[in-house]
Amino acid sequence: IPGAERWIIGSAYHEHVGTAYTRVFDVHPFAETPHHRGILLSRPEAWRWYASQDRPVYLIEAHPAVPTSRAYPRAAIGERFGARAAQAISSSIDQMMPLALMEYFDEIHLCGVRMNSVEEWVTQRECLGYWIGVAEGLGVRVVTDPLAALCTPEVVYGWGEVTGAVRAPGTPIVVYGRPGAVA
Repeated sequence: IPGAERWIIGSAYHEHVGTAYTRVFDVHPFAETPHHRGILLSRPEAWRWYASQDRPVYLIEAHPAVPTSRAYPRAAIGERFGARAAQAISSSIDQMMPLALMEYFDEIHLCGVRMNSVEEWVTQRECLGYWIGVAEGLGVRVVTDPLAALCTPEVVYGWGEVTGAVRAPGTPIVVYGRPGAVA
């Protein structure tokens, strides 16, 4: 997509080494907490890679060991979209979507984001569905993988229409977007 940004999730950084990504997202605690092992313990090789990046790396807070790190703007998202929006974050994609909207992207492609494996919790699909709805409500075009379990049932309830949606394993996650002028 000419002129598009390519955002990647940090846990899959090894799949994107040498590619033309523009931002990295690993918005998890640096150190261990009761709810997460922490980036340093769970992905030490990714942490070393982040430290060498010349592109923005979004973390919960900027960290001196990662010179291009940026604090994820959760408070600003809550101010712009409301308290529910600041809590509707259950995956890295849910962190990317509101930031793209804050930056007035007019088109978002969710490449490889299928949300149809057992490992992807119902809440992950639920929150991403929320963000897709917010984006489309703002006039942003959201393109999803045809095999995604996102906002399209296999059959339209009540009418029995088959939509063509299929539940299949996912692929590496990449989010493309193009900055625009959508409010």
